[in-house]
Amino acid sequence: MADVQQNLEAAQPGANTNIFVYKHKAAAAPTGWQPFDPAENGATDISNDLKAEFRIDLVMGPIVAGEFRQQPGSAVLSWPFTEHAFLFEGSVEITDLATGEKAAYGPGDGWIVKQGSRTLWNVLQPIRKSFFQHTE
Repeated sequence: MADVQQNLEAAQPGANTNIFVYKHKAAAAPTGWQPFDPAENGATDISNDLKAEFRIDLVMGPIVAGEFRQQPGSAVLSWPFTEHAFLFEGSVEITDLATGEKAAYGPGDGWIVKQGSRTLWNVLQPIRKSFFQHTE
């Protein structure tokens, strides 16, 4: 994500924290959220009104981890990183544009998407997910 270190300094709750806890059905942390810019993150907003934000909790070299939330909307995404994510709230469909394979995810589901993949990202109900990203 763009300007990761700057966002980390602005967003990280407790810089001395070694363990970050994300609980299913718990409220998201109230502070540190930054607007998500689709263009800076390999995405093309096809719903023309994508509303999303993220919070970065950890940066370790090529690894970034935190939380992301988005209102319903769609985007074509060329993944600039490999991501493992876990969905706490809402529903999203991810379609692999290379194969046409489509999967729907709800609370408690997770996925891994490889860097360089092109997908259609369709949020059906407002989502909140944790993410762990690695950029090669």
